Amino acid sequence: MDKLISIGVISIILSGYVLLYPGIAVLAEISIVLLIVGIERIAIWIFSPYHTKLSSRFSNIGLGALAIAFSILIMAFSIFSTLFLIFLGGFALLFNGIARIIHGVGGQGITRWSRVFLIGVGILSIVISGLAIAHPTGFECDY
Repeated sequence: MDKLISIGVISIILSGYVLLYPGIAVLAEISIVLLIVGIERIAIWIFSPYHTKLSSRFSNIGLGALAIAFSILIMAFSIFSTLFLIFLGGFALLFNGIARIIHGVGGQGITRWSRVFLIGVGILSIVISGLAIAHPTGFECDY
């Protein structure tokens, strides 16, 4: 029973931390999940008798080590990791916007309104991605 109370207290404290610092908590969650996945991949390699292929064994070791390395990098460089994720999302949005414009301009069998909508959404995606890439930490307003 004492273990359940201590787990409940830890849960309440961690929940408060997540509410106060959501950005750091998300990175901590990602790094912990990657660490667990990496350990699980290596444990499969060590304890599973079913992987007889050598390539399967090496892929489990490699993926496990890579996941553990990424989790350590995220833990060690949380600010850099956040900026990297913002840049990654910005570039993904940029490529998505370009693809929508190309589809809207050259799409066959698309109505006129669909073309206008695709091109408009593509332009909006490119503008938002440009803002995310140019100002990854956000805009600071002095009121």
